[in-house]
This record gives sequence, C-alpha cells and structure tokens, in this order.
Amino acid sequence: MFFSYLVPPRWILEPTDKAFAQGGDAKIECKADGFPKPQVTWKKAIGNSPGDYKDIKDLKPGSDDIKVDEGTLSIHNIQKNHEGHYLCEAVNGIGSGLSAVITISVQAPPHFEIKSRNQTSEKGQPAVLECMAKGEKPIGIVWNMNNKRL
Repeated sequence: MFFSYLVPPRWILEPTDKAFAQGGDAKIECKADGFPKPQVTWKKAIGNSPGDYKDIKDLKPGSDDIKVDEGTLSIHNIQKNHEGHYLCEAVNGIGSGLSAVITISVQAPPHFEIKSRNQTSEKGQPAVLECMAKGEKPIGIVWNMNNKRL
C-alpha cells in the first residue's frame, strides 16, 4: 500500500532585494518545496498599479538576456531598464501558494557629461577647475597633476 501526502509549497530559498553593477550578470534564486513539486514563475511589475505584473517569458519573447531556469531568474548584461519590482510565485494547487516581491536595482558607474576641455588662466592668477560627475551616489572625485594626487 502506498500513501502520498499533499504538501503546500514552503520556502527553501525566498528571494530578497538585490543590487547589481550595470553590465554584469544577475542571478536571483527562488526555491520552494512541496508535493506535488511547486511550479515557480517570475513576473515583473509593468505599470504603476499594484498587482500589474507580466510574466518574464512574455516581456521579450525569444530574448536571451532574461531567463528563468529551475526558479532562478538570470539577467545577462543587466541595465537600468531591468530595474524594478519582481514577483516570484510558487504554486502546486495545494493551499494558497507562496509569493515574494523583490526590488532589483542597477548601479551605474560614474561618468562625465563633459569629457575634457582646455582652460587657460593668467600666470599668478587663481584658476577654477570644475569637475561634474553623474552616477550613483556617493561619488568621490580625486584631482591629480603630473600623476600625483593633489
């Protein structure tokens, strides 16, 4: 005689908020157990309304930059447009299932909008040099002259 017990999903590895460097590869795991084995899906928030999510597979059909395999969300060459709220759901038809909403943020390296320019001043007079960097805070700026830090 064989008995099987139906078990609702339970977390093995619940996903949490993550930050990634722009251009890198991102992996976020979402693992659940139960009987029958839960189906794990990932969705991304697409609008401003709560609950407005779209399945990852439907975002860019045929695209290789976002994949889901065995509950792991993988994003190749992550960019700012990948930022947002993501929903992982684990469902097996027993109980209400599990869900977790996480935030993925992408940190871009600092860059200069004005690359460089020549500036002149009169000998003996003060010169004002400006350096404007854009990017994720905090940004540190270091001045060098003749390969020596000022």
